[in-house]
Amino acid sequence: AEKDKKGTVFNVASFICSIKDFMEEVSQKSGIDPPKRHVPFALAYSVAWFTELFNKDPSLTRFRVKSLGTTRRISAEKAAQHLGYIPTYDFSKTVNEIADWYKSNLG
Repeated sequence: AEKDKKGTVFNVASFICSIKDFMEEVSQKSGIDPPKRHVPFALAYSVAWFTELFNKDPSLTRFRVKSLGTTRRISAEKAAQHLGYIPTYDFSKTVNEIADWYKSNLG
């Protein structure tokens, strides 16, 4: 971080994948069934809106729906080029650690 110019913004990411691929891989490694149902984005977003409207501490929010229901591509290329950033986690390592935690704590 000492190499950047003041005010420069960098994204850092370890890997890029879809939520569906991530959930399926975690499910497989954890030995649990992957989610089987799909809720259309518009329906989930509408329900979240009503939930936020009538609940002080909603478990389903529009932010959560957007986070899980949309695709974003975040490139860490600029951080790699300017700062020498090298991610310490990749897809496989992340999934394995989540699966190990699940088996130890909830499985």
